[in-house]
Amino acid sequence: MISHYVLASALALTTFATTAHAASGLRGEVIIGYDNADIELDDFEAFDLNIDVDTDGFLYGGRVGYDVPLPFSPQLSVGLDAEVTDSTGDFDFGFGAVGDEIDVDLGRDLYIGGRVTYDILDRLFAYGTVGYTNLEVLTDFEDETLDGIRLGAGLQFQLIGSIYVLGEYRYSNYESDVSRNQVISGIGYRF
Repeated sequence: MISHYVLASALALTTFATTAHAASGLRGEVIIGYDNADIELDDFEAFDLNIDVDTDGFLYGGRVGYDVPLPFSPQLSVGLDAEVTDSTGDFDFGFGAVGDEIDVDLGRDLYIGGRVTYDILDRLFAYGTVGYTNLEVLTDFEDETLDGIRLGAGLQFQLIGSIYVLGEYRYSNYESDVSRNQVISGIGYRF
């Protein structure tokens, strides 16, 4: 009878240990999503304009990260993320003489930051992110890179084996009064 309790306890600990370390180690993700940017051109050196532009686009890119479980709370892990994305977001607007037009494109966005993940259920995780982001804005006159901060929150579901899917919302605020709202989804693999 005691051996049944020992066996049941051992199985429970094994399951707990597997769950506790499910959000640990190296991971890689491919992400896509919706990108909305708000840009106030009066803060750009290349323009002498007072225009507020709102543009939408398609976001795509990749992210790598590494997570480490916390020893005092097996459901929590902390990690680092590094990401490179690009966007189809752009806009054109006329100014000055008839026919004069400026083309503005959102370029690559680099991100590095921290992450906290919480194990909600056996294969479902909630996470929050915060970090530094650097956006490239391309114009007909000059290109600018803008520094900013990003906050994000998402859910991650372990599909099968080491493969998982994710959904995330994030907000970025850059210098020169540029901000972005993004909703992304992705697929990842934990190594």
